[in-house]
Amino acid sequence: MIEYSLEYFIKIVSVEDIDRMNILQATLYGMRECINKLKIKPDIALVDGNQLPTGTIVPCQAIVKGDMKYACISAASILSKVTRDRIMLELDQKYPLYEFKQHKGYPTEKHRELVLKYGRSPEHRNSFKIQNCLFN
Repeated sequence: MIEYSLEYFIKIVSVEDIDRMNILQATLYGMRECINKLKIKPDIALVDGNQLPTGTIVPCQAIVKGDMKYACISAASILSKVTRDRIMLELDQKYPLYEFKQHKGYPTEKHRELVLKYGRSPEHRNSFKIQNCLFN
């Protein structure tokens, strides 16, 4: 897929930035960074969902369930998920107790159990909620 793209950019937002901004604002920040870093400027950026990043160098259009409607949004979604999965495999090597390889960072029941048992790793957000516990 990458070999067929004219250009792409992937922004990794740090745990600290996510905690500081909140997950939605960090997502929008990441989108803005990706759009603004492109050397080839698109006429418009199609965004999956109902929120738009501000401060982009091109106009954006929000499309609910856009990954099911537009191949370019599907491709961007796949790039981000593959990137996240690769990061989770690296974290699994670094912190095997948390079994990142199995849950890929999603808050599954097993993931929540492991965080309750071992506490947060340095990779977990301080705002990561487990049942009724907020880790601060």
